[in-house]
Amino acid sequence: YVDDVFSTYLFDGTDSAQSINNGLDLAGEGGMVWFKGRDGTYRYMIFDTERGNNKYLFTHLNEAESSIGNPSAGVTSFNNNGFSLGTSNFHENPNGADMCSWSFRKAPGFFDVVTYTGNGTNQTIPHNLGSVPGMIIVKARSGTSAGAYMWTVYHRGLSSPETSYFYLNDPAAGGSGYNGYWNGTAPTSTHFSVGTDTYTNAANRTYVAYVFAHDEPVFGTGGNESIIKCESATVASSTWQEFNLGFEPQWLLIKTFSFGLDWQIFDN
Repeated sequence: YVDDVFSTYLFDGTDSAQSINNGLDLAGEGGMVWFKGRDGTYRYMIFDTERGNNKYLFTHLNEAESSIGNPSAGVTSFNNNGFSLGTSNFHENPNGADMCSWSFRKAPGFFDVVTYTGNGTNQTIPHNLGSVPGMIIVKARSGTSAGAYMWTVYHRGLSSPETSYFYLNDPAAGGSGYNGYWNGTAPTSTHFSVGTDTYTNAANRTYVAYVFAHDEPVFGTGGNESIIKCESATVASSTWQEFNLGFEPQWLLIKTFSFGLDWQIFDN
């Protein structure tokens, strides 16, 4: 069920150790947690089980992966019912802050986290969705050159998606007609491809990929319902657009492709 693999969880930052019980087995199954303070002061941060606790990435910046030096700070553990936070005055548990966490547990037909090392030439990267990804977000973990390691996004809804892209940390319009990120190759139910661009495949550079499924009907009581969809539409100015998902959504990530506007997240 969706409650086994996804959670939006609000909590108060305390600047001291606390455990967040959101019902997800992140210790046994793996996954990622995305944090944001709700007042705008605190940054977007991602922790995941593949890179290990205490290692974070800012999703609105192009910075490399960093580690919180204090082992009792940050995400101190991923648990069988959520995760634990340590003593921190950083962006995931600051005292008095209204915090939001979005947790995605690994599961076929829903979500996967993959790490790999770039080789500077074309390569295929295995994933465990068991279905063709609808969206892939890739970020270089290492490297310090300013502007060199953007969060690069593949989305099935774009025209010629294998040569198109967004940047998660940039409000600019999307681009197309470029083979460097995805090698001009559509992903499959077992692999996705990366080309020669440094954003997704620089030699000896380490990367993390967050891989989202699309409309795979393997959930629910009968094992025949989907819980995630990656859609697109062309919308005229000031008109309504309705998406028939077949389920009540809990979380939306939205971006315009044709011109620059900020990414937006909505949740229930």
